[in-house]
Amino acid sequence: MIPLFSELEFRFRFAEERIVPRFHLEGIAPGVRIAIFALTASDAAGESRGDWLMDALVGDASWVTVEPPLRVGPGRGFVAVPRE
Repeated sequence: MIPLFSELEFRFRFAEERIVPRFHLEGIAPGVRIAIFALTASDAAGESRGDWLMDALVGDASWVTVEPPLRVGPGRGFVAVPRE
């Protein structure tokens, strides 16, 4: 079966407050632009994308450097989505 729709997302959630200057996206090639969104809780459905935070480029060895660094509160996170 071929899926009609598939979207690749990378979700990051932290138990404690963090400052995130960079993160790794396994399998994403250097030069790919990604969008970063806040991660929000949505009733019983679980987590969903919140507000757009910034765009960034994947660098060497699939590392993404964000400037300014992301400030993530306890129990919160973000979603990284490659753009086509």
